[in-house]
Amino acid sequence: MNTVKANKKIAVLLLAFGGPVSSEEVEPFIKNVTGGEIAPDKIQMVLERYKKIGGKSPLLEITQKQADLLQEMLNQNENRFLVFVGMRYWRPFIADTLKTIISNEIEKIIVLPMTPYYSRASTGGYYNDFLKSLSQSDKKADYIFIKNWHDHPLFIKAFTESIIEQKNKFLNKDPEIIFSAHSIPEKFINEGDPYVSQIKETIEAVLKNTGLARWHLAFQSRGLSSMEWIGPEVSYVLEKIKNTNKKDVLLVPIGFISDHIETLYDIDILYKNEASRLGLNFRRVPSLNTNPTFIKSLEGLVRGYLQEDLK
Repeated sequence: MNTVKANKKIAVLLLAFGGPVSSEEVEPFIKNVTGGEIAPDKIQMVLERYKKIGGKSPLLEITQKQADLLQEMLNQNENRFLVFVGMRYWRPFIADTLKTIISNEIEKIIVLPMTPYYSRASTGGYYNDFLKSLSQSDKKADYIFIKNWHDHPLFIKAFTESIIEQKNKFLNKDPEIIFSAHSIPEKFINEGDPYVSQIKETIEAVLKNTGLARWHLAFQSRGLSSMEWIGPEVSYVLEKIKNTNKKDVLLVPIGFISDHIETLYDIDILYKNEASRLGLNFRRVPSLNTNPTFIKSLEGLVRGYLQEDLK
């Protein structure tokens, strides 16, 4: 059934985690993420990490650029799309952005979390926050919520192209590949969370395109809670590679779309230093950020779900 009227705008809402845009915002941001339940020494630890990447997160700036590029791409043939950004843990909050969207004459909202894999720890939280914000609105809004997009061909292609480019920068063009993603609580996986299986599907698609034979899947940036988190950790895999005769390591942040503290500190500083200490040649594939093929994949997602909704 056709549910989109020709004279109405379509909103696309990009959802992301959020991050401080100044050094003054770091501490309140951390407290907001943790609900205030964080020890002073842990706050200081995070503050020190942000200092080492410039005192702020680039996540909002990058996500806004993605939104601008996506809007330009969507409106090439018809001026119907407005692309917005909403953050879960910092400004602009999802609820505030949704108010702006609904204040426009919007026919439909396409909600696109900027994480390709579904997990109750990430996309599930975005979904709940979106529904809560929508329920608090005076106006109703028709929406499509895209829960995962890990197998989109252009998303796979974007990573494939970046991996090949970086792999060829090594002298022997044959590094050990570490695919890295954010760790989540192990109990989520035990309860049926598809996060890891979707990551593996993405890796299999990339391997098929690249012909890579030796690779590892590792996890990073585990939370501060004492519960069990999925592994192995990247540090463990680096140690494991050190004990072989291989020296070249290419880390692929397959679980991360945009740069933020977990790529700029955890990978570019922490793991790079660990690799150097172990005598390894370390390089990482850049985050997709505003990669043109990646932005094209977002356009394909929006158009594909919209077309499916029109049937």
